[in-house]
Amino acid sequence: MEAVIELQTKRLILREYTHADFDALYEILSDAETMKHYKEPYDSDGVRLWIEWNLEDKNAARREEDYDFYLVTFYKFLQLEFFKQFKAVKDYAHSKGVKIIGDLPIYAALDSSEVWANKSLFELDKNGSPKLEAGVPPDYFSADGQLWGNPVYNVNKIKKQNYAFWIDRIRGALELYDVIRLDHFRGFESYYAIPHGMRDGKVGEWKKGFGRGLIDAMNKTFGTDKFIAEDLGMITPAVKRLLKFSGYPGMKVLQFAFSFDKNNPYLPENITYNSVVYTGTHDNDTLRGWISSLDCYVKDYAREVLGLKPENQSGKNKVCENCVASAKASCKNSPDEELACAVIKACMQSRAKIAIVPVQDYLKAGAEGRMNSPSVAEGNWTWRIKNRTYSKSLKKYMSSFADMRR
Repeated sequence: MEAVIELQTKRLILREYTHADFDALYEILSDAETMKHYKEPYDSDGVRLWIEWNLEDKNAARREEDYDFYLVTFYKFLQLEFFKQFKAVKDYAHSKGVKIIGDLPIYAALDSSEVWANKSLFELDKNGSPKLEAGVPPDYFSADGQLWGNPVYNVNKIKKQNYAFWIDRIRGALELYDVIRLDHFRGFESYYAIPHGMRDGKVGEWKKGFGRGLIDAMNKTFGTDKFIAEDLGMITPAVKRLLKFSGYPGMKVLQFAFSFDKNNPYLPENITYNSVVYTGTHDNDTLRGWISSLDCYVKDYAREVLGLKPENQSGKNKVCENCVASAKASCKNSPDEELACAVIKACMQSRAKIAIVPVQDYLKAGAEGRMNSPSVAEGNWTWRIKNRTYSKSLKKYMSSFADMRR
């Protein structure tokens, strides 16, 4: 039995037509403008014959091809609508002096148009299944490692094409974003490949990535000021050399700073100019959620580093003295609020060229505001900001920290 598939949105229904659709089809097929690329518009008899011809069983294979064509066309339509809407958002942001930083995953999804249209550039078997899948070995994010499920690239084939795939990919991303954060930068130096069929990232091997060849091609085409390198995780000397060669700023996450190591590169005093400093990223808990999870020793160490008194001592702290009244009110009565304010201040006063504070941290959201938990398949990317969240008091609170960058 032939499956009947229907896709429906608020404004569009995509399904196979029937005899009952004659009136709607006649309106389309008899219109001269719509049919201008055909020999002539159809009359009523022509429309009936066209419906009959397409519904005959002998044309089932043809209808399947047509369905594939219309399905692709449907997704092209969705993309068109997305690009129109996103352009409106981007234009509005630019009118307010705001630039957009977008994330470019190093890998493409197996069911993406990128893989569908470029199968030979990925490590796939004859059935289109991945031979090797991307991920990372066990680390501080996950004891089992991470299995992402993306097919890895056929690095040699892409190199032979002078990295045209990647140049086109970045050019497309820059139509949406002003600056691109290159996710999993370490994968450009070497990447972790996991055999298809594994359940986690415990079994795999490191393979050489695109290296300086791709970085050089990117810089010659786009320059260096369009990129931020996500250089978190297992960063080897070879990755550090590639980052230095690229000229891109790396990432410094303050939640990683307080390890009782004075040489920790995430400590505020160790952060260099060619960096982007964050209180936390989408892969971390919110600032409030993170602070609530710390033991008393780490909390007191963080407070010491940031110029605060130990939690069991009273008195004003340096951050509150420099915050506006709204910030003072939220800091002075709670040690966790006090520490959160200090972390945001350290971020904003950093010597890094860019400072980023997630809106959840300004909203003082707890763990319920976390965007993503790495290696967890369900429940991610569901947090949404609510209407009327941006109040005058919040604007004043955010401005008190933003002024520290001037």
